[in-house]
Amino acid sequence: MSHAGLRLIVVDDEPRQREIVADILEDEGHTVEAYGRADEVLARLKRGPVDLLITDLRMPGTDGLELLRAAREEVPELLIILMTAFATVDSAVQAMKDGAFDYLQKPFSRDQLVSHVRRAAAQRALMRENTQLRKRLRHDATTRILGESPAIVRFRKQLDRVAAGRADVLVLG
Repeated sequence: MSHAGLRLIVVDDEPRQREIVADILEDEGHTVEAYGRADEVLARLKRGPVDLLITDLRMPGTDGLELLRAAREEVPELLIILMTAFATVDSAVQAMKDGAFDYLQKPFSRDQLVSHVRRAAAQRALMRENTQLRKRLRHDATTRILGESPAIVRFRKQLDRVAAGRADVLVLG
């Protein structure tokens, strides 16, 4: 399965680092937007879909962890990779607790970057497939139930509410 073609945002206050990461990922077939400040990224996230955000941890103003939290609040399903030259166990643990998909320590090689992005692409593909399967299941479940009686209409509504949750349900009768 090909994972090329992600819509990516790269955030780093160091222009050269930002450019290198963007160039590598564009060479891999991704669409990349590069930014130097977190506030620019938050405004961009409001304008349309993004598959993956790769951000530096230490930046002036809003740092990578603050951006991670704000971005996940804006787009809960957004995958985020944090990169840093100042890696500590505490910062890595905090990043993962806050919802980071991955953590990349600088300096990193081209292969390391590409590998992390490919894992994110595979995760994104699974998330999309899961969403499609849920929609199809929801549609199949309600279209296979025949009848228009008030009891059947109520049952379909209950089924729609239950299907939105994560619990397993057994329907008898």
